Amino acid sequence: MLLILTSDQDLTADYLIVELIRRQLPYFRLNTEELSQAGFTFAQNSSGTIRNISVGSKVVDLSMVAAVWYRRSIHPSPQGDLTLAERYYVSGELRHLTMGLMLDPKIIWVNPIEKVSVAEHKLYQLQIAAALGFQVPRTFVSADVSEIRDFASGNAIGTICKPIFHGKFFDGFFSHSIYTRRLNIDALDTKSLRYCPILLQEEIPRVSDVRATFIGRHCYVADIQSETPLVDWRDPDIDLDYSVSSLDAKTLQ
Repeated sequence: MLLILTSDQDLTADYLIVELIRRQLPYFRLNTEELSQAGFTFAQNSSGTIRNISVGSKVVDLSMVAAVWYRRSIHPSPQGDLTLAERYYVSGELRHLTMGLMLDPKIIWVNPIEKVSVAEHKLYQLQIAAALGFQVPRTFVSADVSEIRDFASGNAIGTICKPIFHGKFFDGFFSHSIYTRRLNIDALDTKSLRYCPILLQEEIPRVSDVRATFIGRHCYVADIQSETPLVDWRDPDIDLDYSVSSLDAKTLQ
């Protein structure tokens, strides 16, 4: 059985589930938003160990899980009339309870949870990429407007800006995604900028974005293209075309 650990807004997981149903393959989807209403069972004695999670009428026996597709970090939102301190405590208990039930050295995690937490650090990624020989765009992080202007002036094609972390923004009512976008120096809010540095890179001209997914020794590659110039292919307002590709030298020229 495949356990899909994600959120209720994950459209990619929806597409995968359609294919799993078509192939009649067993799966269990666990959205992090459901954890505060979920039921948990952990029992260990001389007879063995029982590990179950239930959501409504659905129950998954975690001993039957062969692989976990880890899509979203677990950050439960506790229910009930709790103080801020109590919510923080309960959230941590739910998170560690869930992970303690799921972690099993005998099953495959895509991606391994400890690797995901490290890979989320963009600045670390850039250093590793450069050390491996990748051509990394000029990159600069700052909250100083004059330094930002100097950096942008040295980029012939343009400058893009992106979040240093995940790009999720919650205004108290709705969640929003902050996409990579072109920098407009004249539109910078110099007063707000001092509270949060931004990550800048020189814009690189390209005909497509290449996304490579590695599962074990297997590599799956897709080219992502659009009739309009791409800045961030994740922007839902952009029409995209996907095609199977590879990482061989001829394809990447």
